[in-house]
Amino acid sequence: MALTASPDHPKATPAIEVRGIRKAFGVPVLHGIDLRLMPGEILGLAGANGAGKSTLMKILCGACSRDGGEILVQGRVVAFRSPKEAQEAGLAMVYQDFSLIPTLTAAQNLFLAREPRRGGFFIDHRACRDRASRLFSGLGVDVDPGLPVEALPIGSQQVVEIAKALSLSPSVLILDEPTASLSHAEIETLFALLRGLRDRGTAIIIVTHHLREILNLCDRVTVMRDGLVALDAPIPDTSLEGIITAMIGPKAEMAPWPIKTIRPAGEAAPIVLQVENLGVRGRLQGITFSVRQGEILGMAGVLGSGRTELLHALYGTLEAREGLIKVGGNAVRIRHPREARAHGITLVPENRRRDGIIAGHSVRMNILMSVWSQVSRGPFVDDARGRNLAGRLVERLHIRAASLEQPAGSLSGGNQQKTVLAKNIAGPHRILLLDEPTAGVDVGSRAEIARAVVDLAESGTAVILVSSEFEMLEALCERVLILKRGRIAGELNRAAGDVISEAGLLALAQG
Repeated sequence: MALTASPDHPKATPAIEVRGIRKAFGVPVLHGIDLRLMPGEILGLAGANGAGKSTLMKILCGACSRDGGEILVQGRVVAFRSPKEAQEAGLAMVYQDFSLIPTLTAAQNLFLAREPRRGGFFIDHRACRDRASRLFSGLGVDVDPGLPVEALPIGSQQVVEIAKALSLSPSVLILDEPTASLSHAEIETLFALLRGLRDRGTAIIIVTHHLREILNLCDRVTVMRDGLVALDAPIPDTSLEGIITAMIGPKAEMAPWPIKTIRPAGEAAPIVLQVENLGVRGRLQGITFSVRQGEILGMAGVLGSGRTELLHALYGTLEAREGLIKVGGNAVRIRHPREARAHGITLVPENRRRDGIIAGHSVRMNILMSVWSQVSRGPFVDDARGRNLAGRLVERLHIRAASLEQPAGSLSGGNQQKTVLAKNIAGPHRILLLDEPTAGVDVGSRAEIARAVVDLAESGTAVILVSSEFEMLEALCERVLILKRGRIAGELNRAAGDVISEAGLLALAQG
């Protein structure tokens, strides 16, 4: 561990410092970032999706190279070529997706691939357990080192992840969305642990969308926007409103969105989807809402609020243990995506490369994947019919491809996303579920995707839109539900006179 030093001491050496860090992936992502973290300091790193936070952290941890600038650890310039080199220099990172092996015990996970040995060959399991017990005791937490990780609560799994990182005796600990899956009690336990580490001199960076947690825990906050530092201030010198303002920036910087025509009062369309008291164990509770034909219903919330889980419960990829779903007034059971599609429900998933496309297949094959029965005659595929359908959707959504036979994986991110959207509207669709449809796409594609969503709604499709780009919800939605930790915490409705704005949504999502 690093020696304790006051963050305000003028002669203290920073635990880590970055100067003028630049990075581009075809287009610039980081534009000369400066950041400093002192021993015994907790820094909250905030920013909207695409601000550059993750890229910066990957550069710090050796998982990504930089194009310019320098990194100093304990005052020495370093150049990491791998995460292992970063660990050896005293940096440890705990990612949002746990790296634990569920069937191994907590102790086995802590020392995986570096277990103490007997006779230089046999693993000393007792020594593993003893070391793990001492580590957990030193952190002031009660975790049984002999239990399989899969038997531990999520909060305890998070503690095991942190203990695994701390077993390397880092001087700098980086946490990526550490509270996304935790209960209030587990968050308090985690915060007590982190405060203890700070008091012992460890420098900590927390990357989070939960802004109030930054105000409650951190000594300082840095806000990134569009690859730049928009705010760097001690916590006593800022506020929730100040952080939100830094995240949003001047409205003039924002790309224009298409504006959906709001249905006048008294012209309510039929209800297409009705959800009553829907629950998913440990993730959603008491979810009740409805969506009308041609409506775009927004879902706003920070990471871990239950937005994505709700879409997957409606699509059958997550089991709903309680509640009722009605489509067109009829109660339905949805236990599989096949059953969802039979009722006209389709999903554009958040991770298009993993869940949306088959990268090696052509644009045509990807689009037709869900509608083979429509383009087949008996056991044979009607190739002309399939090409015609795929061609119309490529033209309608402005998918830029050399031909229908171009591999989908070779398209730009925006055109891949439009291909996934085309696949989902190729067949019958009454309800379209969209999970972060504009994440990681360029400005032009973002506007085209938004325009396509508006066109679909105005042609009668009911749309449920999950987006971290709250300005998109502001422009497109007639209503927005606010989700917090698996529950609906509020609703904004234009027809009722509510104002839907990006700043307002951010404030409500933060509670």
